[in-house]
Amino acid sequence: MKKLLLVLAVIFLATPLVIMAQQGAQPAPKINQMNNPGMQNMPCKHCGMMKKGMMMPPISDSEAKNIVNDYIKNNNLKGYSIVSIKKVNSHMGPKYYAELKDSAGNLFNVVIAHGGVVRGPFPTSEIK
Repeated sequence: MKKLLLVLAVIFLATPLVIMAQQGAQPAPKINQMNNPGMQNMPCKHCGMMKKGMMMPPISDSEAKNIVNDYIKNNNLKGYSIVSIKKVNSHMGPKYYAELKDSAGNLFNVVIAHGGVVRGPFPTSEIK
């Protein structure tokens, strides 16, 4: 009985190896997102910057300030005010970092991405 189980186990484990050896090793296909018709013109799920395959135009300093003020109003951030806005140039265009202060004196960072997409607020230190 033990010999029969041993033979069956060897056959069961060796069969996939034999099949793979007959077919040969095949590398995984490489997918280029720009050449893949299913990926073209898809909106970016994470940042909201892609529109029909085109990048959204960069925003100006005054637009960044207006975007942050709208963000404060629309997201019920009562008592928050803008302390400073810093512009950083990156490979995709200008990006802005705004520092906000709440009524308790806590500081928060908000990131305004290239297309006007806002992320945050992120606390800069321990909350009081």
